[in-house]
Amino acid sequence: MKLSKINLVQVLTVFFLFLSSVNYGYGIIDSLETKLDSVQGVEKVKVLNKLSGAYWGTSTSQSLKYAKEALAESKKLMYKIGMFSSLINIGNIHWIKAEYDSALSVYKQALKLAEEMDDNRSLAVASYNIAMLNNELGNYADALKFYFKSLDYYKKNNDLNGIAEAQNGIGTVYWNLNNFEKALSFFKKSLAQKEKLNDSSGVVIALNNIGLIYRDLGQYDKALRNYERALNIKLKLGNLYSIETSYNNIAELFIEQRKVKKALPYLNKAIKLAKEIDDRNGLISSYGNLGKAYLILKQFGKAEKYLNDALELAKEIGSKKLIAETYRSFISFYKELGDYKKALEFSEKFTEVNEELFSSEFNKRVAELQVKYESAQKENEINKLKAAKRIQNYELNKERNFRNFLLISSVLFILFGLAIFYAYKVKADANEKLKWLNSTKDVFFSLISHDLKNPFHSIIAFSDMVIKDYEYLSDEEKILALKEINKAAKSSNELLDNLLSWSMSQRGMIPIIPQTVNLKSLVENTIELLKPAANRKNIKIENNIPENIQVYADQNTISTVIRNLLTNSVKFTREGGTVSISAQKLGNQIEVDISDSGIGIKQEELDKLFRLDAINTTYGTAKEKGTGIGLILCKEFIDKNGGKIWAESEVGKGSHFKFVLPSA
Repeated sequence: MKLSKINLVQVLTVFFLFLSSVNYGYGIIDSLETKLDSVQGVEKVKVLNKLSGAYWGTSTSQSLKYAKEALAESKKLMYKIGMFSSLINIGNIHWIKAEYDSALSVYKQALKLAEEMDDNRSLAVASYNIAMLNNELGNYADALKFYFKSLDYYKKNNDLNGIAEAQNGIGTVYWNLNNFEKALSFFKKSLAQKEKLNDSSGVVIALNNIGLIYRDLGQYDKALRNYERALNIKLKLGNLYSIETSYNNIAELFIEQRKVKKALPYLNKAIKLAKEIDDRNGLISSYGNLGKAYLILKQFGKAEKYLNDALELAKEIGSKKLIAETYRSFISFYKELGDYKKALEFSEKFTEVNEELFSSEFNKRVAELQVKYESAQKENEINKLKAAKRIQNYELNKERNFRNFLLISSVLFILFGLAIFYAYKVKADANEKLKWLNSTKDVFFSLISHDLKNPFHSIIAFSDMVIKDYEYLSDEEKILALKEINKAAKSSNELLDNLLSWSMSQRGMIPIIPQTVNLKSLVENTIELLKPAANRKNIKIENNIPENIQVYADQNTISTVIRNLLTNSVKFTREGGTVSISAQKLGNQIEVDISDSGIGIKQEELDKLFRLDAINTTYGTAKEKGTGIGLILCKEFIDKNGGKIWAESEVGKGSHFKFVLPSA
């Protein structure tokens, strides 16, 4: 049961990253408890915090007890670092017990303390934990914001391990947004770094995440190899929570392949461990997977029992995301029973909860735009006050220097004129900024209302039709409905992904890190991701870039540009056509050309490309919807990499999308 993209495996990072006591076994715990009787002051605080960390994966009650003792002792000593470590430990325990509000409150206390200390490492730790919790709750904008803050603090502190962890966290957000290409790239970087550092716990996390991505891509053999490698390391470390997660991951993988008999032993082990360490999230995942397993075995009574157990627990902890996933499992359950009325009932519940999750995120983004708009207004008012103050100073100076009236008044007149000109220019700039923000807001609302709402209506309408009239529909009609649902979902996902990336770029949340990039290799990886869509239209994608072509640019943003341009070319090329990408060196720049044998673009439409104020909905050769936001994002990223992008096209003869980047 896929309750979460990350399946809480990321929580391990909190413990492994911030506490030096993670790898302690029971022998070390005994040693620390013995040592506790012989130390005082700061040393006692350190031992208490280490004990809290050592108990994290075996006994949450003992871990919380030692963390609270450490906090009380630190306050007596005014030992801020000790207080900070204690708060992080306490927050971790609240998280494991699914007490999310309490965990976030404690993490924010830790962040405030870190700001008082002005300590980069502590700021990085607190930001990371807040980011990770927001990611688990589905607050992806806040998650990315704090992950990037954490990454910045780790870089300032030259903490290679922390940098790897922050990159891993960013990968999980992209993963939750179904951007597998970016997610896999971040996870592999993290794995390589952790292996260099001989960090077993970090290697485990990276392996699990890579395995989960391969699972989502349907590459089960690769997923299982990564899971099993991670489990072997976990068993040596002895962290029960981490071991439980691996059991669940492996079981879920077997269930997806309908190898239920192989899955059941892993699920039973996972439930036993989850109860032992009071991991309610883990129990929900295990119960859900058991329900799915017994459904495959046609043991409907057991399936219903475990799904009800999962739903009851999900409601108890108040996680809308987990509730929605459990509703989804019930839809499959009642379809299998042939009870379409019940299936429709849970389908409506699932849609309602999903819409709440979506609405929450949408309102947050609208609020962010509103804050920007109000900030620009305030800036405009401040500029007006500055201009007024200059005029006032002018009057005072004139009175004070009356004796030299003729000379000084002339000078002041000139200064006054310059001040008025400057004030006018500032006001004009502020007004332009306000116009741009209004345009951005209008475009945002337009895209959401027309290009996102409609696909969701299609999904709901066609799924309702299949559910209500399932027994009356022919196989051909069912397949047609499912294709429409799939097409609408993919269209919505593509739009959301581009909107999120564009919004992050506007707020400076996407770091541009130039490096030497082999263009042919980067393009080849992107083509692999697009082959399924191209194959459906029998379109051939050719990579004609020479092996030695290298650019100096940010790999992640340029990869997004290439993916968007290739996706557009496939979308607007007729069945059986060709899309090709080539590159050539022009002085100290590389010119890239993505050409297609598609329908082409009219000159009047060509002039509107890459303009935010001219976005409109277009349709591909197979009625694929496009909004133009992807091209806006491409221009944004190319500009930030010091390049230039343009398009050349002739109706009926295809298009060329070209851009230049600095040569490496």
